[in-house]
Amino acid sequence: MESAVKAQFNNRISLKTSDATNSRIILGTTIAEGNASMLSGKGHMLCKMDSYGGVPQMAQGGFLDNSSLSELIQAINEDYQNARS
Repeated sequence: MESAVKAQFNNRISLKTSDATNSRIILGTTIAEGNASMLSGKGHMLCKMDSYGGVPQMAQGGFLDNSSLSELIQAINEDYQNARS
């Protein structure tokens, strides 16, 4: 399965993993390049993207519950509609 995943996805994101092996499978990197098992959780992630030269970069994600997400989408739609007027 590892080869199938690597062949289909050039850009990868990994949140905290349970061990270094899972991190290597997800990111397709060596432990020295980036180890998602060392992340602290709470939205910390490693992003491996072609635009970064394939080197994993640290990123911070956020969590939105359904209510907050609905409010955000509504606000974006309102801004979009106002900009078109």
